[in-house]
Amino acid sequence: MNRQLPSAPRDRRGGAIARRMSKLRLLERFGDGSHAPCWYCGGTLAYATLERDRVIPGGPYADANLRPAGARCNRERSNKRS
Repeated sequence: MNRQLPSAPRDRRGGAIARRMSKLRLLERFGDGSHAPCWYCGGTLAYATLERDRVIPGGPYADANLRPAGARCNRERSNKRS
């Protein structure tokens, strides 16, 4: 008997591969492909330190709505909206 497991709700951020590709595109769009400046403080971000920040809070994770941000700047900005 074939039973299907209930599917998990789709994450708005996309799957792991889509998130990785999005970070790589941000590095290319805003930097030199391996480093990019934080949109808020100008600090240098690498793939491991870059976070995707949405321009329109709660909006889509589309490339046009994303900016590179460091974790600290992203959290500070998030806390100001709360």
